[in-house]
Parts: sequence; structure tokens; C-alpha cells
Amino acid sequence: MSIDKITARIQADARSQADQILAEAKEQSDRIVKEAEDRAAAMEQDAEKKGAAEREKVIRQREAVADIDSRKMILEAKQEIISRAFDQAAAKILSKPAGERADFYASIVESSGIRQGEILLDSSEREELGEVLLAKLAEKIPGSAFVLSEEQRPFRGGLLVKDGNVYFNGTLESFAAQAREDLAAEAAAKLFG
Repeated sequence: MSIDKITARIQADARSQADQILAEAKEQSDRIVKEAEDRAAAMEQDAEKKGAAEREKVIRQREAVADIDSRKMILEAKQEIISRAFDQAAAKILSKPAGERADFYASIVESSGIRQGEILLDSSEREELGEVLLAKLAEKIPGSAFVLSEEQRPFRGGLLVKDGNVYFNGTLESFAAQAREDLAAEAAAKLFG
């Protein structure tokens, strides 16, 4: 299964969960907005005594606070969805047979364009996947020169490729971090844009 298909599947699962959580967050944000509007209405009666200008200012401030609170709740829901989706995807990938995982990891390296280097695996996968992965890489990238590194790093699924002092990060954690960064940019645009 290619990395694009897995990424698309993860995104589809995340969108499905996002829709559900966003609906719940929307319902909760509507309630918050309603409560803010009720408070604003009560404050409006007091503000009539102080003048129309002051009243409008207070109402706008309360609505702005309610709107920001609503957006923050939606952002938190999306972040939770992404975390859960990647945890589930990682668990699903790690539960696959060694040959399928090796094929997936080889696809990650193939899509990077790297043709040589040391392959670093988590200690829990090194014994099981090492030689199988090297064979898959030789098959997928003819003329490549990969070796299994003695160095090990603690990560959960995926691999690192070391070429001199340069590392390519193909860990499952790096894919999750990239999705979180994309979400942070989207959230900043919605909250402050």
C-alpha cells in the first residue's frame, strides 16, 4: 500500500471523526454563544442607562469572546481527532505482518528519492524487519546502497535513513507531527485571520 493511499485513508478517517466531533463542538459552541447572547441581553438593559455607545461596545466584546471560545473548542477537537487518528493508524501499521510493514517502509524511502544510507529501525522492529526491508529496498530501488545501521533510536514505527550527517525522518511520529503543523496553520488562520 503506498504512502499516498495510507495518508489518504488516514485523512479520510480523520475527516469522518472530525465531522462528528465538529458537530458536537458546534452544538456546544452554539450553546456558549446562546449563553453569551443571554448575558449580553441582560447587560444590554443595564447599558441602556449608560448610553447606546457603551451598550454596543459591550455586546461586541461579549460576542467576540464567545466566538473565540467557540473557535478554540473546535481547534481542540480537531487536534484530538488527529492524535487519535494517527495513534490508530500507527497501531494498524504496526500490527501488519513484517513483509507488509517492510514494503510500506520501503515505499517511504522510495518516495523520498534517497538511494543510499544506513537504515535505522526501532529496536523492537530491527530483528524482525531488518533483512526483509533491505531486500524490499533493493527490489524497489535498483542500484541502491542501503545497509542496516547498528544505531537504534526509540520511535514507534517507521524508520530513519542516515546518509553521512543527514537524516531522513520517515517515522510514523514525523507524519503525525506534520499533520499537527498543518492543523496549527489552519487554526491560526481561522482564529486570527
